[in-house]
Amino acid sequence: MTCYFLDGSVAPIVWPCDNSTTGASTCCPAGSTCYSNGVCQDEKGGVTDFLRAGCTDPTWDDPACLAECLDFSPEKIIGIRPCDGITRGTNYCCDDGSQGRGSFHCCATSSSLFTIGTAAPTILAEMPISWTSSTMSTTSSDSTPTNETPTPNPSPEEPAPGTGGSSSNLGVGLGAGLGVGLPAMAAVIGGLLFLARRRKKQASAPAVTQEDQPKYDGPPSGHVPEMGTGEGVGWSSTAPSELPGSQRPKYELP
Repeated sequence: MTCYFLDGSVAPIVWPCDNSTTGASTCCPAGSTCYSNGVCQDEKGGVTDFLRAGCTDPTWDDPACLAECLDFSPEKIIGIRPCDGITRGTNYCCDDGSQGRGSFHCCATSSSLFTIGTAAPTILAEMPISWTSSTMSTTSSDSTPTNETPTPNPSPEEPAPGTGGSSSNLGVGLGAGLGVGLPAMAAVIGGLLFLARRRKKQASAPAVTQEDQPKYDGPPSGHVPEMGTGEGVGWSSTAPSELPGSQRPKYELP
C-alpha cells in the first residue's frame, strides 16, 4: 500500500503500520512504534520523538489517519507531543520544531493542547528497521522506500572447482609455465647435441699407433762406425776443413 502525507502527496519514507489489504492504516517510519491513535514513536540518536507521519488514505478522511496539526507542514512529517505521556493520557500539542527535535515546549501553552481519543493508546505495531514483503520493502530508516518489492541484484556465483570458471586461471598458469620451461628445455637439448657431436668427432679421428711414431733402429748389426767417418749418430758426414787464409785471425806478440 502507498502512504501519503497530509497534503495528499506520496510519502516515500514511511510504511503502513497495518499491512492488511483492506481499510486504511497509519504510516510510520521504519524502526518506529505505531500506536493505536496514529502517533508514531521514533528513536534516533538517543532522542525520543513523537510524530504525525502518513496515512494510506490520500484524503486523510479515514478514522485511522491522524488528521491533527493541519496547519503544520502538511507536506512532511511533523512532531506531535503527548503532554501526559504516550501511555498515560490523551492531551497533545503540535511541535513547530523551533526548539529542536523531541522538544515538549508546546505543552507549556494550554491553548495549544488538544485531545486524541478517549483513552491512552496502545501499541499497534513495531516497525522493523528492515524488512521485505509483497507490498513494501526497506533496508534502513534513512532509505527511500518504494511500493514495489525490489529485485536484488544477482551476486556473481563462484565457479565450482574443475569447471569452466577456472579456465582463465589455468591458461595464465600454463602460459607462465611454458614461458619459463621452454628456454630451459632448449638449453638442455642444445647441450646434449653439442656433447654428441663432440663424441662423434673424437670417435672418427684416426688413432696414433706405434708404427706412425718415428724410431731409431741403430746401425746395422755387426757394423761399428769409425771415428771421423761421420757414420755415428750426430756426426757430420763431411771431413773438417780449415778456414781460408783471409779469414784466419792474426795474433801479434807483445
